[in-house]
Amino acid sequence: MYVVVYGQVRLLGRARGGGERLAGVVDAGHSFGEPIMFLERPALVDAEAATDALVLQLPKEAVFAEIERNPRFARRLIAGLSSRLEALVQQQERQDRGGGQARVVDYLLRQGGSTAGVPFTLPAAKAAVAAHLRLTPEHFSRLLHELAAEELLRIDGRRITLLQPLRLAALRH
Repeated sequence: MYVVVYGQVRLLGRARGGGERLAGVVDAGHSFGEPIMFLERPALVDAEAATDALVLQLPKEAVFAEIERNPRFARRLIAGLSSRLEALVQQQERQDRGGGQARVVDYLLRQGGSTAGVPFTLPAAKAAVAAHLRLTPEHFSRLLHELAAEELLRIDGRRITLLQPLRLAALRH
């Protein structure tokens, strides 16, 4: 199991076409790798630093000993896993409901928040983010450029600035 002390770690899986798919981003104070530890199977995703990061590796034996010794630790570990499972279910529901533009808008608003003019960086290559949203890289790029042409956002490589989050949010439905 791993804990991100500071920075961000992106989790990358394999997309259907053989490329990478963004499976998630782990922020400081959060963990990853629990399925490997509990299920004793190879990882389904690769982890790589998205920013400068410090990651602490916790040996399985130490985690299991702490679970046995400390019920509060065990409950917090279960709560963290439950929270991530719930987020995956919600993400799947969002992706099933909307078309490509709605999925992109929803993703951008979750990444950038509701404050206009504050830039953020996509946590992975555009192709990996596109696969995460179940879009081709070309479709993802076209949607971003259409939103930029409507002056809803500004794009500079992987850096995106939401210019009009409220107008953008109206496109989700």
